[in-house]
Amino acid sequence: MPHTQPAPDTGRSPILSTQGLSVHFGARSALDSVTLDIEPATITSLLGPNGAGKSTLLRVFAGVIPPTHGSVHHRGKAIRRPVADVTYVPQRSGADWSFPISVLETVLHGLSRHAPRYRPFDRRQRRQALDALDQVGLEPLANVQIGSLSGGQQQRVFLARALVACGEVLLLDEPFTGVDVPTQEMFLGLFETLRQRGVTIVFATHDLQHAAQSSSRAILLNNTVIADGPPVDILTDETLTTTFQGRIMVFAGAPAKTEPQGISPS
Repeated sequence: MPHTQPAPDTGRSPILSTQGLSVHFGARSALDSVTLDIEPATITSLLGPNGAGKSTLLRVFAGVIPPTHGSVHHRGKAIRRPVADVTYVPQRSGADWSFPISVLETVLHGLSRHAPRYRPFDRRQRRQALDALDQVGLEPLANVQIGSLSGGQQQRVFLARALVACGEVLLLDEPFTGVDVPTQEMFLGLFETLRQRGVTIVFATHDLQHAAQSSSRAILLNNTVIADGPPVDILTDETLTTTFQGRIMVFAGAPAKTEPQGISPS
């Protein structure tokens, strides 16, 4: 079994934590005995094959699904339902993009928890939503119906909605899937900007290069934690082969213990 790096000891209390976390769906185990501490104002990437438990872990942190065994906490308090300061962005494929709603209205719904549903959004909130769209390069498309957008633009709408709703934790499930290189680079820049503002970011990805570029900590998952630590230390041939069970070729010719260059199918 590859060596698992302990999370760095920063002396700060974790903002998110799990202890012996297990999640079962019927007879299938999605997560088994996962113990983690996520420090504030950090960027953490979750890596693993399809079905490894990445989405499940994010949904548990978001309070969307409960643990079967073990516990999950936000600032030391058990998470039993969605937490106002934790924003969860699911995969784009899970949304109904045919719904007749504009880009601006979609982003404004990220503020719905801050205002009564019967009260219309005011000018300040609309400006806040437009500012978020500007950050992701979509303000000119504010009045466009969301279904007419490209996949990359739809992902940008998701991120803009998260920006207006964002508290102190941002959880993203496969944010780089189906987006072009400029959008990927914009996301990476926004992540760092948010981190500098004190936001904690945890995202799931299949892309080793994005994990290495944007996160100071990577967690390799396949039902349980395979390795945990700085990407340059844990993204090795040994740990990746164990995590992905030999289904990928790693490092694209680069030796272990160097910055990863991506993955390619075996």
